[in-house]
Amino acid sequence: KIFLKTDIEKFRLLDNYLKLTSNVNLRDDFIFFPMWFQPSATTYPFAGKYIDYIECLKLLSKSLPKNWKIFVKESPDIFNMNKHAWFKGTYTRSKNFYTKLKKIKGVELVNYDIPDYKLIDNCKATASHADKFGLISILRNKPNINFSNSIQRYCHGTFVFKNEKDLKLSIAKIQNGFDIDNKKLSIFFSIL
Repeated sequence: KIFLKTDIEKFRLLDNYLKLTSNVNLRDDFIFFPMWFQPSATTYPFAGKYIDYIECLKLLSKSLPKNWKIFVKESPDIFNMNKHAWFKGTYTRSKNFYTKLKKIKGVELVNYDIPDYKLIDNCKATASHADKFGLISILRNKPNINFSNSIQRYCHGTFVFKNEKDLKLSIAKIQNGFDIDNKKLSIFFSIL
């Protein structure tokens, strides 16, 4: 009975998310912001004061060049209906959460029809916590704006910042054509 109730809540949440998604244009100038399942070590404790996705996106939005967008894609694990899932429940998202995201200037929610690799390959950079997307984007020659304090901060192509001014400087470097140096990447991975 409890499982059925949470499954229904997840279906409603998924339906709400999908209704709020946009037909995004991959030719736009955009930052790809893939969200991660919460709770997770990628946000608890590594993200520190940036644990709240809404606050991260507000800060990112204020720091972007004019006409740039943020394409946000929810983790499919949030809607996982599998009875064998490692975590059950609807504890970290609500309908209100997605409505708040949509109100942030430049944010567009992305449908699951667009694969992550296409979003990464067409973006100016990714923005994430200490999850797989930061490293994947760097390996695909796209810089990562990282909202976490993890070992990835030492990886070339990762932009870590302390405040809004630092974030704007990082984005300016990306806007001016920052290139990832594969030799520096090789050193980082050889040390791991």
